[in-house]
Formats: sequence, C-alpha cells, structure tokens
Amino acid sequence: MKIELHHRTRDIWCTLSLDDDRKSLASMIPFLNAEDIDAMKMTAYQADKLPNAVFALAHLESLFFIDCQALSGIPSSISRFEHLQELGFVACADFGDLEGISELDALRALHVVSCPIFDGPPDELGKCKALELMDLSHNLALKRLNVSILPPSLRIVDLRGCYQLELDDLPDTAWPKLCSLNASDWTLRGDLPADPVDNIGTKMKHLCTRHKGGAFEAD
Repeated sequence: MKIELHHRTRDIWCTLSLDDDRKSLASMIPFLNAEDIDAMKMTAYQADKLPNAVFALAHLESLFFIDCQALSGIPSSISRFEHLQELGFVACADFGDLEGISELDALRALHVVSCPIFDGPPDELGKCKALELMDLSHNLALKRLNVSILPPSLRIVDLRGCYQLELDDLPDTAWPKLCSLNASDWTLRGDLPADPVDNIGTKMKHLCTRHKGGAFEAD
C-alpha cells in the first residue's frame, strides 16, 4: 500500500510506502502536522473501510483511491471529511457504487476513471449542489447517462473512452450552463494514453485549475 499526502503550507507531497498495517499508518500521521494535509492518494489499499488513523486529517480537501481492488463503493465513513471538495476512484476493479455521494456537501469534483463495472451515477447525484466537474472517462460499462439527475451546478463533464455510451441521449440543451462536454473518442483523436492512471494529473490540469484555497475554476 502506498499513501501520498500533500502538505498545504509547504506545497510538497510526502509518500508513505507501508504494508497493509493500520497501526503503522496511525503512528506516522501525528508527525505530519495533520492540519496542514489537504490531499491524500491511496494506492493499492486492500480494504473496503478507511483506517481510523486517516480521520485525523480533518482538513482534507482531496481524496483519491487508485488501484484499490477491495473497494466496491464509497467508504461509509467518508462523510466525516466535512471539507472534502474532490473525490476520485481510478482503476478500482470492483468499484461500481456511488451511494452516499450526496452526504459530501462540499464536493466540487468527482472522478470515476477506468473502473470496469461502473455503469453510471445514482439519482442522489442531483443532490450534490456544489458539484462542478464530473470525470467518468474510460468506463467501459457506462452505456447510458440519465441527464435529468445531474445537478445544475455541473460545468465540466468528461466522458472520453466510454465507448458504449449512447451519445444521442446527451443533447447539448440538457446543460445550458455546461462550459465543457468532452465525449470524443481518444483513440480516434490519437491521444489515448497508455495508462489512464499515469495521465490523471495531466487531465486534471486540463480540466480545472486548483488554487491554494481549494477552489476550482474552468480553463
């Protein structure tokens, strides 16, 4: 398991390479000035619940799960991160359930990328009143997207690589405030990355600019 933590004040990333040992994680966090940690990436975490130690990171604004094969849905305790603005699931093989997403009142960016069984967001997504960016790229099971459930705050949608998605069901008039709808086929454009996980940082930079205050703005 690898955990990466971003230190807000110093603007640096700290990487912890640990065995799946929650006691080891708990012993490390107190030395990291938890109040200054605003982002975390968990790679290859093999459990469906978050270790209690991470809840010491009370000011966390961004949380990504990468290659976490045991995750089938949003961890039930994630609502304890009251300041969470960005949530991502990347290459999580069994992830398919966004139940509980509406409990994240501050959420402004959602990423579900390269999750092979994910077939679409639930109706409760419409309750995410702050959501501005939704990246559902490279989900091969995504065939339909119910436009009526999407929140009016949504400004940026990325559907690249969703080869089975019926684009006829996505009329431009459905999102009068949408400033960017990217549903092009990366293969046809010739710029499909070899590994979408490695490209996540580049794509984020293209889609939105993150400021120190945690705000997101369209390019």
